[in-house]
Amino acid sequence: MLAPAPQKFWKVETPHCRQRPGSQASPSTSRVSRVSRVSWFCALSLCARCAFRKRDKSEKSSTRVRSNSINSTMSILNEAWQLGGWKLRGRVVLAPMEQVTDCAFRRLCFELGASFTWTEMVRAASLLKRNNSTTSRIDTLDPSTPTAVQLMVSSPSELRRALQLLEERAQSDKLFWARGIHGIDLNFGCPSPHIINDGLGPAMLSRPQVLRQLFDTLADWRAKQKVLPIGAIGAKMRLGLNEDEEEREVYLRAIQSAKGRLDYVCLHPRHARDESKIPARWEHIRKAKEVAGHRLAIIGNGDVFSRRDAARMIRETGCDAVMVARGATKTVGAIFDPSWDDTDLTVQRAEEIEGRLNDLSEKFGVRPKIADYHKESFRRVRARGSRQAVRLLWEEMNWFLIREHRTLEKDFDKPLTDQERSECIMRFFDEKVCIQLCSLSPEMEHEYRGHQGVQEILPFLAQLAQGKQDVHMPCEEAEANPMQLVVGLANGCNVMILCTERNQIRRLNIWCSSCPFPLQVPTGEILQSMELAAG
Repeated sequence: MLAPAPQKFWKVETPHCRQRPGSQASPSTSRVSRVSRVSWFCALSLCARCAFRKRDKSEKSSTRVRSNSINSTMSILNEAWQLGGWKLRGRVVLAPMEQVTDCAFRRLCFELGASFTWTEMVRAASLLKRNNSTTSRIDTLDPSTPTAVQLMVSSPSELRRALQLLEERAQSDKLFWARGIHGIDLNFGCPSPHIINDGLGPAMLSRPQVLRQLFDTLADWRAKQKVLPIGAIGAKMRLGLNEDEEEREVYLRAIQSAKGRLDYVCLHPRHARDESKIPARWEHIRKAKEVAGHRLAIIGNGDVFSRRDAARMIRETGCDAVMVARGATKTVGAIFDPSWDDTDLTVQRAEEIEGRLNDLSEKFGVRPKIADYHKESFRRVRARGSRQAVRLLWEEMNWFLIREHRTLEKDFDKPLTDQERSECIMRFFDEKVCIQLCSLSPEMEHEYRGHQGVQEILPFLAQLAQGKQDVHMPCEEAEANPMQLVVGLANGCNVMILCTERNQIRRLNIWCSSCPFPLQVPTGEILQSMELAAG
């Protein structure tokens, strides 16, 4: 079972005691805050020491370099940091994603190690209409999971009314809001055309006066309200609408306006017209942090698919934390696990993690579209596991073929024995294996079946597999367990492999438009078939 996460995330000062930047806190509040900081820092240090003591001490010396790299990554990502009024246990947080980050998935990621989460985007205009579909997205049913609500607003007055509505409903029909909403986030990053056409999202970055008014409205509300446990307020933004706004650095102007008003800004370093396959430009995160200084936390986002990526972003940009979006769905949350070493261990843990998510979905509820999305995510994880298993099978078998070739050429210090050859054949090939050789020049088509057939064709396979290879795998959209691959050989031949669930070769096809070794096929049957075809 997954290890349960702490039921509380660290809080330094209560949101009701937190002051607007520039205001004076009472001496008693300051003393309590200082004592709380020291106490929680001591607790954090103790927890960190305990965590390090529990690490596996049985690693071999050959893996020490990799282990040191992992430890270095963990030490950066597991550092506590300040997000507004909250002191969080680590520097990796879960991004708000539409039709993804419902209550169950947020809880799963928090249990795995995410220190903070956000809801799906909520349009303030729809919220004010009391649209049930919109209000259902504020599913802060689990108060132990630190969660902020992300709002899409068009004006300060709309934001003010939306915040007031949150307060009112938290005291009436949405009592769980009063315990589960720990922050408010403004969305200036959604690249959807219908959002931009409405003048929202990234389109608002070119309106600095409106941005300042929005920031002021949010900060004033947080200082006065007493209903919601708001510990952090901030915004998520892109570089602008297009390349021109990126060059004019409109995002830096927005960050300058956020200083002294917000607690954080999350920056996704692409503009709205960039596709996700275009690399994120992390240098803009570094510029944002230089402008923000120590008065504003900067959370980096974009192209983080492993814990090493997250640690590298912090090192290269100086950002305070890393927000993970696609990396969270691609690894089904394992990217938040401090023990994950960036290998595809999610394949081995997929059933365990999926089972936990199903339990949480049953507890908190799940919308059908979100359930389908998560089901597809786990299917892709299993598909990647099959792809990697088949790839590893080919690599191991290829080394066996190299040894076989060198044994035949008598150019090997440790030639294969008959027993080793037999063991390898039984390991790599199913007992009902079928091997087909098809060539157009010379024209021939022949099949071999069973382990005896493998013995007969083995010298030819060993000779064929020498040299450079290009391995092609099925895409992730393929059905579950696509146990197959195609290998393009430097000599012009192609090999297709189909495997069983036990990861043994059941079918191996060799296609040659012009076979490079027509006279060196080892068996009399193939030579006979070639002569018949030629005749």
